[in-house]
Amino acid sequence: MNKVLDSMQGSIESVDRFLTVKEASGYLKIKESTLYAWAERGIIPCYKFGRLVRFKKADLETWAESQRIENSSVSLSVPKNVADVDAIVEFAKSSVLSSSSGKARPASRKGGG
Repeated sequence: MNKVLDSMQGSIESVDRFLTVKEASGYLKIKESTLYAWAERGIIPCYKFGRLVRFKKADLETWAESQRIENSSVSLSVPKNVADVDAIVEFAKSSVLSSSSGKARPASRKGGG
């Protein structure tokens, strides 16, 4: 009977244990630096023990669920100034090519090298 209780206790502890930044970033599939930044800004729930940052898996799951975006609210529209690819290409050409000869402008030298 004690073995069963010990086994159950171990399972409860493993579910409720704190995750390191490395473990939490792996779980969320994001960079550790992103996780640190979000924790610092209060974007994601975390615990601080001195300089150590820790996370609870249940908190991360709740937070992730709160970040869900419904399909109807996702905007995939392209900004108006990017919609015309031909205009973008022409603008790029005009900013690189000289207007008189159609050849590329010489590169400017900085620092008098």
